[in-house]
Amino acid sequence: MDPRPGLGDLARRFLGLGCIAFGGPVAHLAHFQSRFVEDEKWMDESTFADLVALCQSLPGPSSSQTCFAIGVLQRGWVGGLVSWGCFILPSALLMTGLAAGLTVLTNLDVGLLHGLAVAAIAVILNAMFGLAGRLTPDGPTRGLALLAASVLLVLPLLAPQLTAVTTLGAVVLCGLLGSRMRSADAQTSTRVECSTVSSRVARMAFALFLAAAVLPGVLQTLGVGGIDPAAGLLRSGAFVFGGGHVVLPLLQAEVVDPGWVDQATFLAGYGGANAVPGPMFSFGAFLGGVMDADGWPTSAGGIGGVLLGALCGVVALNLPGLAVVVACLPFWEDVRHRPAVRSTLRGINAGVVGLLGAALLLAAVAVFEVSLARGAGWIMFDAVLVAVGFTLLSTKRAPAWAVVLGTGSLVATVLTLT
Repeated sequence: MDPRPGLGDLARRFLGLGCIAFGGPVAHLAHFQSRFVEDEKWMDESTFADLVALCQSLPGPSSSQTCFAIGVLQRGWVGGLVSWGCFILPSALLMTGLAAGLTVLTNLDVGLLHGLAVAAIAVILNAMFGLAGRLTPDGPTRGLALLAASVLLVLPLLAPQLTAVTTLGAVVLCGLLGSRMRSADAQTSTRVECSTVSSRVARMAFALFLAAAVLPGVLQTLGVGGIDPAAGLLRSGAFVFGGGHVVLPLLQAEVVDPGWVDQATFLAGYGGANAVPGPMFSFGAFLGGVMDADGWPTSAGGIGGVLLGALCGVVALNLPGLAVVVACLPFWEDVRHRPAVRSTLRGINAGVVGLLGAALLLAAVAVFEVSLARGAGWIMFDAVLVAVGFTLLSTKRAPAWAVVLGTGSLVATVLTLT
């Protein structure tokens, strides 16, 4: 009898986790370890540690990729899709519902949306400090973070024609500079054995990753229309390291700057993504459901357009990260310890801290502009809420969903009473 779990077992386990997994990637990984290493004993501690190291080092959402990799090791790429699909389903449905509320229900409370945007600032601020502590521990990495932030803030002002590639250029630049640095840390975990993925399937998955990352941009350059929103989501999923909050500046450049999603809606959706269980990349369902772009499914109007747009959004944002896991699992041990690879990843990780800081500044300016339109006192009110939210998240370890829902409800109530 095959001791490995079947597809039905994978579906039940990950659907249950998707309904209760609040707390972000670190909490998700803790759930996985408790359930699949300690309780189910699907793998040993060292194998799980290797999977986490692999997914932390690849572009894409790390906790979703770990979930997907667990399924791949059990039942191949089909098992991976079942695991990931069930894990992200609850949050994707909730984010699709929020998108439908914004696009179909015209009387959705504006105060609640502003409150979600204010809460998002506190969440981003807390995420940036947390990432900075782990990813920029010394002078060189802090320098790369400042360089990336400067590129994102200054280059569009000096060369507006390069705005579309600013974020990607900053990531590539930090990776190249980081490859010149040598890291002293070392990994001592065991091999990841992946007998469920053949080298042929791995090569096909790598080709899919390259196509998702590069082909849409090439088609855009050639003037092929109708693919712009999908191209932006695919690029964001292909070039983000660490996932979660780190994808924010990439998505902002891809969907807000072209005008497909306005800044207030973007921040409200980001706040909502922090209030639901499951992976942060369910944000793709929200963006796909509210996107206003020619050729995107939402242009057809109605709830059907929102649902189809949400499906396209979540698939496009997650596809590159899942494909690269399948591509790398059989070969990871051959490259993971190479100093050049580790140093390049170190530089990229430092760069995304800077990008997150720049995105935080731009988002705060947008939120406080809305506050200023209501009066100077509202800026102070929102600033106090951001400070309280950040304090609760960073020192009291309050769950992000509680801060987001509490702030959104409070702002909606105050605006209604005034």
